Amino acid sequence: MALLSEKDAQSCPSTFVGTTELIARPAADGSEAVVFKQNEKINMWMQAYNLRLDSQMHKLNAIVHYNISERTSGKQVFQSSESTDQLQQTGEQITLRKTLPPGTLPPGKYNINIKVNDLIAKRMITASAPITIE
Repeated sequence: MALLSEKDAQSCPSTFVGTTELIARPAADGSEAVVFKQNEKINMWMQAYNLRLDSQMHKLNAIVHYNISERTSGKQVFQSSESTDQLQQTGEQITLRKTLPPGTLPPGKYNINIKVNDLIAKRMITASAPITIE
């Protein structure tokens, strides 16, 4: 999960994952948080690569944890988990998609953290990004 600069987003305004079109929402500059209005839904999207396949079942075995916390206090305000059985798997990669309905988070500054715990390889893949809700 990464924030795009406005220049990067203009050069690659959208892409498709399956039938879902992803449109980049860049921060004003690469180091700032992306700003959402409280009445907007928040879509989190990430691809995790190089996960290990179970040699007998030829399937992935990982748990994905989504956490959102307040930036100043670190207080967790949202948590969700899902297994790779619930996700689209393509070989050694998974595509993560999570949507928060409008109004889920009150106005404030937050960090989104996504952790993919590969239970076969016994390693963790992590990504994070700041957001602001107005």
